[in-house]
Amino acid sequence: VGSGFDTAGEEHRAMLMRQSVELGLEDSVIWIDTVADVRTAYVAADLSVSPSLSENHGAAGEAAAMGVPSVTSDAGALPEIVVEGSGWVFPTGDATALGAALESAHETWVKGSLDARGAVARSHIEQNFELSDCVNRVIDIATGA
Repeated sequence: VGSGFDTAGEEHRAMLMRQSVELGLEDSVIWIDTVADVRTAYVAADLSVSPSLSENHGAAGEAAAMGVPSVTSDAGALPEIVVEGSGWVFPTGDATALGAALESAHETWVKGSLDARGAVARSHIEQNFELSDCVNRVIDIATGA
């Protein structure tokens, strides 16, 4: 879900779309452009994948809030969202590690326990990223409290 961040990102996305057709995956991969409300995408998802090179909490935070586990790179703030038991974190740019994380996620899905990881993700967000608590932490930092 979403377009590329800039021209290079959109070119990369277009290349991935072409590859999905070349691999015969056009019936199992749905590419959705940027949307105003991503909640419907997360409701339909079993897993969120963010192989980002640079990222804030981004899609992993949105996914966790919706009870969807994530596979993320260790870029930026992503590791703050994906905790033990909620998903998988791999080294940025390591395609082999990304593949291993995806295989582990698939095995977890096959065993029927992927939803449990989503519940851990949701709980982590509720306990650590509640809006008023976050606002108060920023105020404390800004005021030196």
